[in-house]
Amino acid sequence: AVMASEVEKLSLYLDAAPDRPKDADIDALGEISAGNGEGELSRLVDAVFDGNAALVSAEMAVLSEGGIDGIALVRALNKRLQLLIRMRADVEGGSSPQSVVESAGKAIFWKEKSAVTRQLNRWSAPRIAIVANRLLEAERAIKAARSPGPILAAAELIAISRAGSARGR
Repeated sequence: AVMASEVEKLSLYLDAAPDRPKDADIDALGEISAGNGEGELSRLVDAVFDGNAALVSAEMAVLSEGGIDGIALVRALNKRLQLLIRMRADVEGGSSPQSVVESAGKAIFWKEKSAVTRQLNRWSAPRIAIVANRLLEAERAIKAARSPGPILAAAELIAISRAGSARGR
């Protein structure tokens, strides 16, 4: 079952399907494999803000198996969201997403620069504000007594990723 899950994640990561086969290499496997610590949260955050609901589901399953769910997931998204809010202000001021990301220098880990650039292109300021409110409400709901925290977090992350796939501005 674990191997089948890993193969499914690899195919989602590569955007492969029976009618669109892709070659998988050791680097791709390393990117999606279980036990990758903070990299797993990073992949989840990117999947949510890139609008990839299928990959969000796969990553949440892996993180849940590792004991990471609920509030930790919402807070990981909130961290990226705060970065997008700050940078989107510069984009709204007329700078290109790429130049804003490049001007951040080492404030953004080099592996995340292309993802942040994509996400700045995908999410407008009004849509980012909506996500900020939704994440705040989700965190409050998760902290409530007798809350189904992991289920609430999963539902919210998938909803946000679906909104991200719309690319509406």
